Amino acid sequence: MTKGILEKTYQIVVPPEKAMPWDAYVAIIDQEWQALLVKTDSAEKDFQEFFERHTCCLPQMYPVFKRGAHGPYPGAIISQPVLPDFTRKVPDFLYVTRDSATVYAVLIEIEHPTKPWATSAGQQSAEFTQATNQIADWKAWFNDSLNVAQFQKYYRIPSDWIQSRTFEQRYFLIYGRRNDPSLTEAFNKKRKHLERENECHMTYDRIQPQREMDCLCAKLDGNGYRAHSIPPTLELGLMWAKEGKMIHDKETAIRANRYLSEVRKEFLIARWPYWDAWNGGGLCDSEDCE
Repeated sequence: MTKGILEKTYQIVVPPEKAMPWDAYVAIIDQEWQALLVKTDSAEKDFQEFFERHTCCLPQMYPVFKRGAHGPYPGAIISQPVLPDFTRKVPDFLYVTRDSATVYAVLIEIEHPTKPWATSAGQQSAEFTQATNQIADWKAWFNDSLNVAQFQKYYRIPSDWIQSRTFEQRYFLIYGRRNDPSLTEAFNKKRKHLERENECHMTYDRIQPQREMDCLCAKLDGNGYRAHSIPPTLELGLMWAKEGKMIHDKETAIRANRYLSEVRKEFLIARWPYWDAWNGGGLCDSEDCE
């Protein structure tokens, strides 16, 4: 056996058609994003649906907070996530990530990009205040240890993660544009100071695809994580053998994908059950999988 290479216990197959290259996908995203930003009759749900299709455009935690270097667990970002027994507005998106010391729940609120930052008097607008108040509500909810325990159970966070790490939250607000007339030089200087602890407020102009966030979008139902969308760049392999099996109804999400050819769809549908059933073993990182 070659030194440093463990015995391979899985089988790989050559797909009849490879996944979409990242650069080609970025070009598609950019075209859709620019069209959406200039759409005069857009609604907030249009942006929600865009981010559901293209999770890689949602903000990554590590570049902002310098914590939580691992990708979203279990390979998915959750749309319209439930906070158990929470009766007010839930976040638009949520993902769970971790590093060696901490597990993080990352909550994301999106507001329509035309909402103003400030009033004509230079004070923060009612729309902006409402958005930040929603984040305050979520912070208060997580401040209750019983709610935290419910959250960890509901999102099936592995018990060994919780036992060996602390649990914290981070919050993103995607709001407004840089060219908003209300975002005067004076208010822009003040804007950074309106961010509270563990928060990041960012404009829509900062949105860009990030490979590290290129994963499934899921929703939770009575059976756990349900696939809502998959990226056309997805390649099956070792990472899906552990966490991918937690996500059900993947076939529906594959068939609904507008960017995949029928050949690629049929391959993914036929092949993914193999990785769901694979129980692990020795790995060989020098080979690509599918």
